[in-house]
Amino acid sequence: MRAAFQRKGFKTERRQVLPEPAFTRFSQTNIGSYIMKKLLSHLFSLVLVLVLLTAAGCSSSNVTAEALAGEYDLVSMHEPAAEGKEPETWYAADQGITGVLTLKEDGTGVYEFMYQTIELTYDTDKKTISYDGYEDPFTYKDGVLEWTMGENVHSFQKR
Repeated sequence: MRAAFQRKGFKTERRQVLPEPAFTRFSQTNIGSYIMKKLLSHLFSLVLVLVLLTAAGCSSSNVTAEALAGEYDLVSMHEPAAEGKEPETWYAADQGITGVLTLKEDGTGVYEFMYQTIELTYDTDKKTISYDGYEDPFTYKDGVLEWTMGENVHSFQKR
């Protein structure tokens, strides 16, 4: 067939297939998806870094005994949901419940609750309050102390 083309005046030549250069390995449609994937991966990485920085910024700072020292009034008690039971919140003022938590700078304190007096100690490093052989966690922020006693959360407002 080659000879027939050559007789009629057509030139035939063999073409050598060369390897494609690295910079042209993407077609126009592939380069768009490649750029989109890279953009999305960088965006995702940025979001993860921002979430980590935000979470680190939200970590509660160490509360000092000097900052905790003072008297607190019981504001509410919250009982979480249990099997077959809805969560409940009681507000001290509405229920006629009295409670005063007094914390001293030396790490000791007293909780006067419904005509009972409970002597306690607290640890600002572990963020726990200990009383009668129990050790329960607490949180403190902006004058509000929340003490988780067993499953119930007692909320106090600093005077």
